[in-house]
Amino acid sequence: MDFSIKQFLYDKFDEQYRSIGFSCISIDEHMRWKEMIKKELSEISGINKMNGCPFDAQIVESENFDSFVREKIIINTQNNIKMPVYVLRPKTGCKKVVLALHGHGSNGKNSLVGIVDDALKERFEHVNYSYALDLVKMGFTVYVPDLCGAGERREEKESGCENVDKSSCNNLNFALISLGLSLVGIITYDLIRLLDYIQTDTGCKNVCCVGFSGGALSALWLSVFDARVDLTVASGYFHGFRDSILENNLCGCNFVPKLWQKLDCGDLGAAIAPRKLIVETGNKDELNGKRRLENVYPQIEIVKKAFKLYNKEDNFNFIICDGDHKWYGSAYDLIKKWGENID
Repeated sequence: MDFSIKQFLYDKFDEQYRSIGFSCISIDEHMRWKEMIKKELSEISGINKMNGCPFDAQIVESENFDSFVREKIIINTQNNIKMPVYVLRPKTGCKKVVLALHGHGSNGKNSLVGIVDDALKERFEHVNYSYALDLVKMGFTVYVPDLCGAGERREEKESGCENVDKSSCNNLNFALISLGLSLVGIITYDLIRLLDYIQTDTGCKNVCCVGFSGGALSALWLSVFDARVDLTVASGYFHGFRDSILENNLCGCNFVPKLWQKLDCGDLGAAIAPRKLIVETGNKDELNGKRRLENVYPQIEIVKKAFKLYNKEDNFNFIICDGDHKWYGSAYDLIKKWGENID
């Protein structure tokens, strides 16, 4: 006899699914819908309860490499919240900025800038976690933060763990949702504040934001809220929530009260239109769910309809790669092209 309540969860999911999902038929309607989406997401994630504070930025490290300088800075995003960030500055002095966001299993920002613990070397090589290094070598200034609950920002219980890739996502989100907040809300607000700092640091008003897996989730949320993200690259995270999150991707960073009642991943992409969006996925990526790409295609169709309203279909690229859950770098040429054309 099966005593699981999984079918109950599926039934409730289907009953309440996407009550405010994208269905716009005009640009004016889409603009109003995007503002409504931001308001709704701000309320359920707790972003509307957050307040900034002076950055009090500190440069705590600086290391010289052949073609770039790596700085480590610490900024305040809210009272009692500090964010450590690596900044990779090419010696060419380029002020075109990419914000690179890590996923899980990277020890936060470290792997992206080439600081790889022995325990993570195999994963680093398989996942291709060197994309921040790749981007600075392409000539971009790259900001690489620790997202809340990862890297140096793990809470005491996890930071004392020998497993350096273990995050604090679950425990933090349990506490935050009990306060009317959420982990993805903290992450999104932190990144908005980081964009504020980047603008004061470089004068750059338009950035590219790239992320893999949980970093792609964060990139999508940030891009919905902040139009300074002119190009978004989401790798390894763009699928229907029912088959993926509810089934096999149970990290706390995915969960926001009432989110599934309101929209799905494709709606996040639709809220980014008509700015540029690139989605990269592996055809064997298990995090897409048992149906693999069949769980991705419906979300892609939602996004395509949003870009079509503006006759900006070329601003959306969906790239299928042959393989599993990893960063493929298939967007590098498009990122280069963006860099050549951005002010």
